[in-house]
Amino acid sequence: MPIYVLPHYAAPVTSALYASLLLAMQRIRRSRLRGERTGLAIVRSVFATCVVLLLLRAAAPVLHISVPPTLIHSWCSPDYQNLDRARTLARLEGYERAQLAIVRYKPDHDWDREWVYNAADIDRAKVVWARDMGSAQNEELISYFKNRQVWLVEPDETPPKLSFIR
Repeated sequence: MPIYVLPHYAAPVTSALYASLLLAMQRIRRSRLRGERTGLAIVRSVFATCVVLLLLRAAAPVLHISVPPTLIHSWCSPDYQNLDRARTLARLEGYERAQLAIVRYKPDHDWDREWVYNAADIDRAKVVWARDMGSAQNEELISYFKNRQVWLVEPDETPPKLSFIR
């Protein structure tokens, strides 16, 4: 058995789950308590509760209702975005020349907070991101991208540190 579950793993059984829920609600709808039809009210209250919860969740930012962080983080999680990288990228793109950003992570870096990813055409990209590989390999990289300004980025600092190398 897996020790974790991601939402897309449940996709194949979603329709079966919804079908089971609808069948259960159909059965509840026909139920009676002391001869009175109470099932219809229960089914309607389930539907009304779902609609109210959906509207509350959608309006939470406007109503200043705090929403707990998502359990599973992804690129689209509103509470788990790498805005520091976006700010750093915007700063580097603001310079006239092309840039090379060498990223030095701390040993305890959160692997889910990745900074090193590039455009498809790396050689023509305004900013190229690379991991710190040590002095010798960094010099090899810098000599390959010789027409770029070189920066050292330390994303695990608070706030992230950007230092001009050359």
